[in-house]
Amino acid sequence: MAPDGASLLVSSGQLNLAHRSSHLQPEALQPGQRYSVRLQLSACAHALPAGHHWRLALSPTYALMAWPSPVPVTLTVFTGDDTWLRLPLRAAHPRDAALAPFEPAECAPPLAQSWLRPALHTRTLQHDAAAGTYLLVDCTDEGRVLQTRSALLTDEVCTERFEITEGDPLSARRTTEWQMEFARGEWQTRIETQSSLTSDATHFHASNTLQAFEGGQSVFRKQWNFSVARDCM
Repeated sequence: MAPDGASLLVSSGQLNLAHRSSHLQPEALQPGQRYSVRLQLSACAHALPAGHHWRLALSPTYALMAWPSPVPVTLTVFTGDDTWLRLPLRAAHPRDAALAPFEPAECAPPLAQSWLRPALHTRTLQHDAAAGTYLLVDCTDEGRVLQTRSALLTDEVCTERFEITEGDPLSARRTTEWQMEFARGEWQTRIETQSSLTSDATHFHASNTLQAFEGGQSVFRKQWNFSVARDCM
């Protein structure tokens, strides 16, 4: 946290409390019982400027990053000597002053290309206050690009949706749609995929559709569905 209130996410971590002791043998939590757990954060090097301070935020849910529990959950964190945050600290060394700065990153020069449609990324959140529903739509349009040397045309668009009703974790639904086109001259191919994930109290349910086109005609189509036990997830 900066003195002006601005914040920067330095690291994060997730833990399914039912997997606190083992991922192979999860154990359901008992309401009202206290548990001692350890949460590992992602490794990250960060220099905290003078005047800034650490802020630790805890939440029983983390939409988009973790699927919600089957029922709403309330957690209580008991502070005291047994609750702490451990941060590894690198001590200063006399040789630090002699360390050379990192050189600029090296990468290959970009290919010559023409943009027939520019790339665009949009993210919108819709909230129906009366129904208590939320819909997040994330669209990544990679644009329509013609590679000058090879004359290869590419076009990619991905649309992801996540929707949920407040107070009803089992209403969560996530869908992903991909459209990818590759063409050169009269040769033209396109792939379309649709995937969705929902759940009930005991299982996750996945649905997938894959369709391939050549010259505007469908040449392949496959649809498959499957369910996976939640197993304390």
